Amino acid sequence: LLTIDDIFPRLDEPPQLEILRSHLFGEGRLTEKAALKIIEETAAIFKSENNLIELEAPITGALN
Repeated sequence: LLTIDDIFPRLDEPPQLEILRSHLFGEGRLTEKAALKIIEETAAIFKSENNLIELEAPITGALN
């Protein structure tokens, strides 16, 4: 099991993505705390980003 300390050795630094990637590609598992931290940090990033493109009219084109 990969722990939160394996992925985030220091909380003020980014996660160790290569360690996480190679572990998951090898079908490794995460502790619940590690999985929840990844989910929470990812959700915070998604919430901080705009998800709407503002365009000026007129907009034309085919809807297929």
